[in-house]
Amino acid sequence: MEIKEFNKQNLKKFGNIIDIDEELCEAKMDNFKYYLTGIMKNEAGITIGLLDVIKKVNGTGSFERHHFTEEVIMPLKGEALLHLAEPEKSSLIINDISTFRIKPGTGVKLYKDVWHAIPVIESDKHFLCLILKNKTEEEDVEFTECK
Repeated sequence: MEIKEFNKQNLKKFGNIIDIDEELCEAKMDNFKYYLTGIMKNEAGITIGLLDVIKKVNGTGSFERHHFTEEVIMPLKGEALLHLAEPEKSSLIINDISTFRIKPGTGVKLYKDVWHAIPVIESDKHFLCLILKNKTEEEDVEFTECK
């Protein structure tokens, strides 16, 4: 059996290659770029995004949560520290935060209303996949700072 080169031309009859394209960069902050990949079109209204953490940060102060959707976070390269806080909290202090180390290829599905920060990357290899409901960033996000 012939093994073909994995490229757009050879794959065009079967699907699309999932890759970073600067044109798809939806948001850029100091330490990450978020790519809305448009990987799948579906009636369920699911968005799959890629988070490229470009600079390691030592701590986190900003948290977000979604009232109407769950969110999947999965490192594809590099371990990450995930900072979470319970939904019942309306403002956060450092003692409210639970931190978990997640390895590449293992993800977490966060429940609605769980406070979460951008995952902190633990290595120089870094890349995460995020899956959530369409338009979550515009219609279903609440922010708070940890004091």
